[in-house]
Amino acid sequence: MCKNIVGMANINAQEFQNIAIPHPPIKVQLEYAQVLEGVRDAERPLQRALSEAESMFNPLVQRAFKGEL
Repeated sequence: MCKNIVGMANINAQEFQNIAIPHPPIKVQLEYAQVLEGVRDAERPLQRALSEAESMFNPLVQRAFKGEL
């Protein structure tokens, strides 16, 4: 399938089209999408909290380096 030409692997378009790419059934894909959305929903408040913590921490560090604390 793959040929080496001067140290580079090469594959032609016909060989590429003949490669079977497995994919899960649509039901499994939809289940995965639901789980992923749930994870992302749970992650959003954590990302907001992290962003808020960073926005509070950075000025504190600046004040500490300036000797204001």
